[in-house]
Order: sequence, then structure tokens, then C-alpha cells
Amino acid sequence: MSQLPVIFWFLFLLFLPLNSAFSQSSQFIGLPIIYNYSPTLYGFHSQNWGAVQDRRGLIYFANSDGILEYDGVKWRLIRLSNGEACRALYLAPDGIVYVAGFNEIGYISYSRTGNAEYTSLKSKMRGRENDFLDVWSIAWFNGKVYFSTYDQVFIWDGKLVDTFNSQKSISSLVSSNGKLIVAYKNGNPEIFDGNKLIPFISNNLLNDADRIILCPKSDGGLVLFTKQGAMYEIIDRKVSPIRDDLPNLKNGGSIYEAKQLSNGLIALATVTAGVIIIDENGTIIQTLNEERGLGNNVAYSIYEDRQKNLWITLEEGLARININSPISIFDKRFKLFGSLADVSVFKNRLFVSSTFGVFSLDFSGKISDHYFDRHDIKLDESWNFFRHRDKLYISSSTGLYKIESNKETRLTDDYCFMALSPSDSTDTILLASDDGLSVIRLDPTGEKVVQSFEVKGITGEVRNITELAKKDFWLEISPYTLVRVKFNNGYFKQPEIIRYKYESSNFGNAIATINSRGIPWLLHPSGLLKFDPEKNQFTSLKSNIPLRARDPFSSPLICNYSTDTLIVF
Repeated sequence: MSQLPVIFWFLFLLFLPLNSAFSQSSQFIGLPIIYNYSPTLYGFHSQNWGAVQDRRGLIYFANSDGILEYDGVKWRLIRLSNGEACRALYLAPDGIVYVAGFNEIGYISYSRTGNAEYTSLKSKMRGRENDFLDVWSIAWFNGKVYFSTYDQVFIWDGKLVDTFNSQKSISSLVSSNGKLIVAYKNGNPEIFDGNKLIPFISNNLLNDADRIILCPKSDGGLVLFTKQGAMYEIIDRKVSPIRDDLPNLKNGGSIYEAKQLSNGLIALATVTAGVIIIDENGTIIQTLNEERGLGNNVAYSIYEDRQKNLWITLEEGLARININSPISIFDKRFKLFGSLADVSVFKNRLFVSSTFGVFSLDFSGKISDHYFDRHDIKLDESWNFFRHRDKLYISSSTGLYKIESNKETRLTDDYCFMALSPSDSTDTILLASDDGLSVIRLDPTGEKVVQSFEVKGITGEVRNITELAKKDFWLEISPYTLVRVKFNNGYFKQPEIIRYKYESSNFGNAIATINSRGIPWLLHPSGLLKFDPEKNQFTSLKSNIPLRARDPFSSPLICNYSTDTLIVF
């Protein structure tokens, strides 16, 4: 007796698993999977300022209580020497994680047992220790580590810490294309060679800018943002505008940090607008905020780990965004409502049928911050899409409709669960209804029925039609009946009907079939069955998995088949 080697189970979701969420080549840009970590979950301060992954793979967060360590299961706090807040973390090329905090600079060391510990560098500062308040930024340049406060830069050479005093208020430090760049709260950024500041910009376009955010690119270029969202690039020491503002920041929002991701896109951590993903031209690809699943709209930093996940540090907690996942989510946040029945991609639009009607989304471009359009077609319930002669149709409770982007044409009036175009006919359609099976022929436009035929002897809800061979079909009839229909004399003559019936007192006993290389499979609460053409009957397959639906009004369904895999949901 045959045995099915692999069975996968899927829950019914209001999600559509499509292409990678932020893939630049993908037209399907929905929401990525977002995991939010609240302060009550990890048990320490709500504010987090930065993140880094060490060489062992552990993730560390700059938390207002200290350094927060996460191994994927457990959370642990590593306190700074003075017990104050940690403001920044940085993984240097030498593999050491450097730490900046309130009146503290140092690094993470490891005990003999492998536990991470904080080691302060204050004792290595030339002259006596002093109070320097918050250290916000860390960078690596020419084998040295640079820490910046608002008005000082500390330089660690591996032995001692030197201090450089700035006359301007420092915003951040970054290393880019062989240069250490200092950004200020106002005015043009400058180059710091370790001893002095050197002019970097030859034009004065940024003189009046309020806080410059630097974003080094993988190709050696440098993109600059102002706090309010203007975007620039530096070419031959000149600042050139890319765009004047980002629309999401018009109502008082501001950029806190910018990072280029491994896929070339740029992620912006913003105050009040969450995380914004843009391309190098400033086009918005994705917005992730509280409305779209992010735990908080105040984002301070972005870190991409080795698995290409984004870690977002927030005013209230942390978030992990699985942007490298092949799953992209479309749900009510895209104004998609109801229980979903079917999906179809047709002529650059994503069509969805649900209990609320037909919805579609334009995918001719890559911008994802738009919503599903609800079609004017009035349906209590819409069921399956199907294609016929390069046209899209939908079966529904109020009939069969031809679907287009701007209009719908009604072809029939009767309840229609499913429609199927036989493989040997270009103008014939089989309709599964709530009271039998019918056959129609369409005119060349596909918008008018020119001939119809009601099959006699079939009553009840015909839920599914599966083509076995030319003019040979299986019908699933609720409840508990499987019918084989052979149109031996053409589609508009009475066919031969063969019945298979399975009686049971249990709930959730609807039959589901799928055609695999000419042989139907049957999923029934009594088990998995395979049709034997020679015996003209179904035989049971061995399975240790109970095929019971929790909902008494539904049943497990088969959604796909390959050589050795049956997918059941």
C-alpha cells in the first residue's frame, strides 16, 4: 500500500506569502514580519539607543540601564562602571565591541567562562579623569577608535586615550572612503585627521542646516540628511541636493539616524514617523510605524545583523524586522478586509477575493505605501478567480463576473462557487453552483453567455471541479459526496455520472480533491485516499497525522502536490 512521504500543515492566515519584502527587484512589497520586544519582556529600561552583534553572534543593545545582552532566548544586563546609561555600541574591525555611555567609554571583554563584561577606558585617559557627560558616537579610523561627546573627541590607540576639544557642537562621527567625517548640529561637516579639523565641503549649501545625519555608502559615497528630511550627496567635495524633503516628515518628524542596508536601500530611524526605507534617489519604498506593526514611532537607531534582520532601537522597547524573509504581508493595514478566499496576479495587479468583495492593488511600480482598491462589484461572498483566454473572472454568491481594473461585467446570476475552463475547449466554462453543475459558452469578447446547459442528476453544493482528463471531471459535492462526470458526447449533452459517497457522523467532513498527473487524491476525515483507476475506487494511505479541522464547519484542504509532497491546510 502506498504511503505519502511528507505532509506540511499550514494555518489559515490573512497574509499572502509573496516575494522578499524589500527586494529591489520585487514588485510585491508588503509588510515584513516584525517582532516587538517590550520593556516588560526583557525587564529593563524602555529606552534603547543602539545595537550591535558580536563575533559570537550575540546581540547587544545600548540601553538606558546599561548594555543589554540577548542570546536569542535570554536577556541579561551588563552595567557600566558608573551604573549609568549606555548610548552607543560599535563593532570594530579588530572584533571588539566598543561602548559609549554617560561619562563612560570602554569595551566589552569576556571572562574565562565566556560571559561578556564591561571594561572601562577612563583610567587610560591622559591626565586626570574628568566628567564629560554623554558620549553619543563611535567610529574606527586608521587603527584607532574615536568617541565623541557634544564638544570633545576621545581617541583610543590601544594604550592611552587622547582628547580633542571641538569649537562646534558635534552630532556624530563616521568613517567613509578613507576619511573620518565629523557632523555638527549646524553647518558643514568636516574631516578630522586625528589632530585637526579640515574643511570637507567647498560650497555652503548646508550652512543653515539643523543637524546633519551622515550615511556612508558601500561604494565609498556619502549621503547626507538634514534633521527635517532633506537629502544630499557629496560629489567632488560639493553638496548636491537629491530631494528637498521626505513627505513622511512634513508634520514635525525628524531623522535620528540613517543606514545603508546590504541590499543598497537606505533605512531612516525617525522621531514620530518610525522607520522609513528609501532608495538612493530618495523614493520611499516602505514605511514601518505603529500603524503598520512597529512597537513605537520613536526610533533611534538601525542595525542589520548577519542574518540580514533589522534591529530597531526605540523609545519604548526594541523591534526586529525580518526584511530578508521571503514572506510579505498584506492585511487590513493595506485596507484589505474580510476572510480571504483566493488570490490572483493579473496584468500588474494583485487581486484578492474575500467575504467583503474583490480588492486589487497596483504593482506596476514599487511604492508600497498605497492601499487596496475595493471594486464596485457588490458581492456578499466572492470565491475563486480563474483565467480564460487572457481574461480574469471571479465566481461569487451573485454570479460569475469578468474582472477588469476599472469595471466588472456580470455573466450569470446564479450562485457560483467555482468556474473551470476545460483544457480542450477555448469558449466553454463549467460552473459549480449551490445547486448543481452547469456549462456555458462565451462569445469572443468573453463578456456574454451565448449558450448554457444544466447537468441533470446533480444536486447540492458543488464546491470544486477537478479535471482528470479530456471531458472527464471530478466534482466535490457537499456533504460527503464525490462525483465523476464524463462528457462523452460533448459539453452540451447529458454526461455520464458516477458517484462515490462517504457517510460519517463527525463534523467537518467535506471532501477535497486535487489532480496529480491524472490521479486524484482525496482528503477525508477518515484519512488520505488515492484513486485506483483499475479498481475504480479510492484506497487509503498510511498517515499518523489526524486530519481533523478544529472548526466544525470547515475541513482540511489540499492546496498543492509535487512528486513526493502533499501540502495540507
